[in-house]
Amino acid sequence: TVLLLASCNLSPEFKKPEMKIPQQFKNSVKNDNEVISEGSWKLVELDENSERGQWWKIFNDEKLNKYQEIAKQNNNELAAAIARVEQARGNVDLKRGAFFPTLTIGASPSRFQQSNVFLGKAQNADQFINTIYRTEAVVSYEPDLFGRIRNNYNIANFSREASEGALKSVMLALQADVATMYFNLRTIDEEISLIEIIVEQRAQEEKIFETKLKLGDVSYQEYLLYKAELASSNSEKISLLQKREEIVNNFAVLLGQNPSLLELERLNLSHAEIPQIPANLPSKLLERRPDINIAVKQLEAANEKIGLARTAFFPNISLSASGGFESNQISDMFKWSARTWTLGPLFGTLLTAPLFEGGRGFANLDIAKSAYSEAVAHYRQSVLVAFKDVENALSAIKYLNQQSDEVITAYDASQKSADLQKLKFENGSASLPEYLFVERNRLEALRAFNQIRGAKFIAAISLIRALGGGFNVVASAPVNTPDDVVAPIIK
Repeated sequence: TVLLLASCNLSPEFKKPEMKIPQQFKNSVKNDNEVISEGSWKLVELDENSERGQWWKIFNDEKLNKYQEIAKQNNNELAAAIARVEQARGNVDLKRGAFFPTLTIGASPSRFQQSNVFLGKAQNADQFINTIYRTEAVVSYEPDLFGRIRNNYNIANFSREASEGALKSVMLALQADVATMYFNLRTIDEEISLIEIIVEQRAQEEKIFETKLKLGDVSYQEYLLYKAELASSNSEKISLLQKREEIVNNFAVLLGQNPSLLELERLNLSHAEIPQIPANLPSKLLERRPDINIAVKQLEAANEKIGLARTAFFPNISLSASGGFESNQISDMFKWSARTWTLGPLFGTLLTAPLFEGGRGFANLDIAKSAYSEAVAHYRQSVLVAFKDVENALSAIKYLNQQSDEVITAYDASQKSADLQKLKFENGSASLPEYLFVERNRLEALRAFNQIRGAKFIAAISLIRALGGGFNVVASAPVNTPDDVVAPIIK
């Protein structure tokens, strides 16, 4: 009977809440030949068993790989999350210990004087003073009737799994933040390189018009216009440099470095590759998201707490026994005749059962049920947020691809215009300011392209974060990027 009671579990049968979810995302590219033939998407077979831990390697960027490793070793938020997991595992071990008996030993010498009144002696009689030496071992055990200990253990175990999920969440967020910050840095480096060329061109124009002003070929108002444009470009350059400093400082914190000591060289985006997104992404991938797994474990823990609250309505039984030696002479301490033993009341059992608690037991049960309802709502919300994150990322990728096509068209047109204007300038049919104006339009178009390309890197990272990890797909071929930027040669 005791064994049957010990196997009893008063928790409700756990069932994950049902939700109507689509099989695929609405913004996911469709599996049709027309879309795939455009080269914007790559049809792949997703491997559910593939390793997604180092998803950033799809960008084929060695520097990014190095920074990810540095962040993994030094980031303090990650170290704190690891410590929380260790605490949760320790709590599981603590709760597991309740399944086993406890054994304690002790020794205690004591000296005491008894009251003459208590002993029935005359008040002026000699008082009795004695010394007693004791050694004792105590064994106690609580059978897990109605699953109270099991419920506590399960709650701790689910909490441990939730903390491990939180660690994965922190790890994924760190990886995504490092990649995002890295590509933001590289994008702004491209911006700075281009604005420096534009500033150089405007400085040349300003000098030309200053000379023309002295010769009386242009008005003072025309000269001020070019001077203002130069100052505006310089201001934009300074703003970009300040933004770069902020990015580097934030990056340093992610890497566990002191921002005052970290300096990073300037690079461009030409060496990195934008990953191709698989067609028909299944919504099942969301099951990998750490926050959804955390919500499930919290739901399971809340379910166990209902069972724990129910056990309060049933009795507890505690078994205990002790044995040892007792003597008033230390030399007789371990003689067999000095032995003592004790069993608990009711032949070693102590039974306690609630009779009246003013409704506290029912209140605790209502609290546990309400907490479970809260966990259900939290789980449903986590799923909805996951779909929202993925749809937003897919939408960004889709429209950025469309924007990319337009800015490439704009750049191609500005490049052809700049080439024609350069021929006119070399033939003497166009002035230097006219040529620099067209060349600057080309550089602005290239800036727009680089901004879109940088945003595509960030959108790909956002999708990976939203899916809870990467996907088994190789990086795309290098994008048809406009030619490298060089300052025009002025003769």
